[in-house]
Amino acid sequence: MSRKYKFRNQTANYFISFTVVNWIDVFTRRVYKDILVDSMNYCAKVKGLLIYAWVIMSNYVHMIVGTDDLRLQDIIRDLKKYTSKAVLKSIKDNSCESRKEWMLNIFRRAGIENSNNARATARLYRVVLQKQSIAPPSTTARLYRVVLQMQFNSKSGLFSSNDYL
Repeated sequence: MSRKYKFRNQTANYFISFTVVNWIDVFTRRVYKDILVDSMNYCAKVKGLLIYAWVIMSNYVHMIVGTDDLRLQDIIRDLKKYTSKAVLKSIKDNSCESRKEWMLNIFRRAGIENSNNARATARLYRVVLQKQSIAPPSTTARLYRVVLQMQFNSKSGLFSSNDYL
């Protein structure tokens, strides 16, 4: 989690971003995007994550989220952890993935070098969604601008909201 900002107010809504390690464009493949969306849906249904807006780009994710139930940092931690493990398993198991060895080597190195990993060898592959930034939307107008930016960015061709409605 970011050291600059924490989820101090559990009733507030937050704009959060996750980037993929070394900006690898993992989410250009539909199968990996689907894993992330399934994880988001699970957290919404089971853990109480309130998702107001989101966009998946090739190598990062933006979301505006909140919660009424569990601590938001716990939900986001679980979302990132599950998604990372599932994406990595899918990469390993995908015989058609042309970039498999290259991506796995980068994720392996990042896991070893990650100072948050107490036992790096046990957590080699838990780092697909590594970096995170958090910011509470300060006003309704700012929140609206963020949503508009997310919608504009989604028109890049990598993602269509109709794909997941």
